[in-house]
Amino acid sequence: MKKVLVLGASGKIAQMVTDDVHKDKDIELSLFLRTPKKLAHEYGHIITGDVMNEADLQNAMAGIDIVGPRPMAEMARNVISAMNSANVHRLIWVASAGIYHEVEFNGKGAEELGDPDDPKTYLGDEKKAADLIETSGLDYTIIRPNWLTNDDATEHLLTTRRNEQMTGKSVSRKTVAKFIADLLKHPDEDVNESVGLSTDPSNDKDY
Repeated sequence: MKKVLVLGASGKIAQMVTDDVHKDKDIELSLFLRTPKKLAHEYGHIITGDVMNEADLQNAMAGIDIVGPRPMAEMARNVISAMNSANVHRLIWVASAGIYHEVEFNGKGAEELGDPDDPKTYLGDEKKAADLIETSGLDYTIIRPNWLTNDDATEHLLTTRRNEQMTGKSVSRKTVAKFIADLLKHPDEDVNESVGLSTDPSNDKDY
């Protein structure tokens, strides 16, 4: 039985992940969030807390095997410290495409996301979090989805690695959730990898 703690459990992708994995008899879910009433379904043990509060995180991680996913640098510091204190090693982390210049955004997107080499921008903060995770000593997987959509479909994925350019298109939250759910079921896959997720326009098969 794998005990999984889902941070930010009321988020769209997080709820899609729990919708998938709660049916797996080999996974026991704990859902960590500030406002439980935001959950569409209470799949698992509900833990009320703030991811910015390290004590809340440490308490939530007692007996946990896998932690996932929640972005940003300050949160990363708290999560790493809490995981080390709780002797939890497996982390699944969602960042953003573009933190390694693997995809270029134009126009409004570029203006909103900023330069990944500037820690004061959105992408810069995401990159700092990813850097902290990569040097943490944890068994991590960093997931970098391309521009997200709300399409109600699981699409055919195009995956890229840390130093590869991303050539695919936008990806649905449902597809990202499916990738994370599969990783929770098979946590030995993609350990210490940074995986870019986009969709392959040349293949219309479901993921």
